[in-house]
Amino acid sequence: MGLFDKIFSKKERETDKTKEERICFDSPYGKFNYINTPGVDEYGYEGYVEWYPKGIEESTEAYIETDTPETTESGICFSRFEKLFSDKERIDYEMKKSAADYFLFKPDLLIGETSEEELIGDMEIIWIGVYRNGDTKFSIDACGLEADEISVTLKADGSKEIRYVAGCFNEYKEYCDKL
Repeated sequence: MGLFDKIFSKKERETDKTKEERICFDSPYGKFNYINTPGVDEYGYEGYVEWYPKGIEESTEAYIETDTPETTESGICFSRFEKLFSDKERIDYEMKKSAADYFLFKPDLLIGETSEEELIGDMEIIWIGVYRNGDTKFSIDACGLEADEISVTLKADGSKEIRYVAGCFNEYKEYCDKL
């Protein structure tokens, strides 16, 4: 292969890479981009949605898994996401109430005295994940708690699970409990 052949063949490969289009779709809730990360078994779409009324909070990140890892279709999970979104006020309150009730029985994780209403009022859903196994995960940001990375998972069977990281003096531990 001559020098010119090498130069031109390299340009062809670069052009092929730049021609790859991102797979995405627009919905009434926002634009979703396809992600494919086999190393962590992540095949789905992510985007930002207006979970809270405009002007109150920032957009909430959402992840909608594909129907199977082998396809880019996400009809099953997206229809479940649409159901959640159509009843988002109730779902929002229910997930935050579940987390608040749990932490009210863990006084060592509360910063000062607080009521259930105050705790719920200080919480915000910052991420929603809808999975093909039927689970839906809500990541919650909360003031007034000595806990980080709080998530409430609504399992396919209707049960709930809470996960969070807590600790002090740089010794953090992840916890997982049924609600």
